[in-house]
Amino acid sequence: MSLSLTMKQAFIALVIFVLATNLTNAQQRFSSGIMPELKLDYKISERFSMHHSLNHQQQFYSKEDDFKSRMAQTEFQNILAYKLSETTKIGGGYLLKIKSHDRYYHRATQQISFKQPIAGLALSHRVSTDQTFSDQNPLFRFRYRAKAKFKFKDKALSPGDQYIMTSIETLYMIQSHNDDFENRVNLALGFYFNAVNQLEIGFDWRTDDYLVSGFRNRLWLKASYSYHL
Repeated sequence: MSLSLTMKQAFIALVIFVLATNLTNAQQRFSSGIMPELKLDYKISERFSMHHSLNHQQQFYSKEDDFKSRMAQTEFQNILAYKLSETTKIGGGYLLKIKSHDRYYHRATQQISFKQPIAGLALSHRVSTDQTFSDQNPLFRFRYRAKAKFKFKDKALSPGDQYIMTSIETLYMIQSHNDDFENRVNLALGFYFNAVNQLEIGFDWRTDDYLVSGFRNRLWLKASYSYHL
């Protein structure tokens, strides 16, 4: 068995382990729903590009309210990226979040993303910070995400191919004098229609409130459509 294959299996096993660990804590606070997402990106010049996304979370179940449909939140994000090299980009942007009861949140984001294979496993890394402002105290977050795409064949993806996308992200946040962690795990089946259109359908699992009472689990059925100009 090749080292590359072993690393791929280990990465998927890690994702499944984190999901299973979260499931064991689901007796705390648990909610689930759907998360449709639209992404659009295009080049402005040889080095500059724009990335837009629209994300909506519709909750259908929570342990507290049982089965009840309600809007959890909607996010609009715009990121301007600059390519430092073929494998590294830096970027910054703005996100508007709308939660239920017309609560508005404004977020500034700074990030660096790069591709760095580890033991033959092609990984995309993203390190970012963001600052959220609302009618509450400002929220500051520090984030790291590792993402991998597994093809069902050794060749490059061609129209009609499918693939598996997995990612793990850890966030540290601080608001006023309170801090906490959040973990996010994604596992999805991807559909490569062509270089312009891709669709990923799978699960987005988020856990937080590690350092406060009432550990929280949120499980979303996510469908993400990407359009690359």
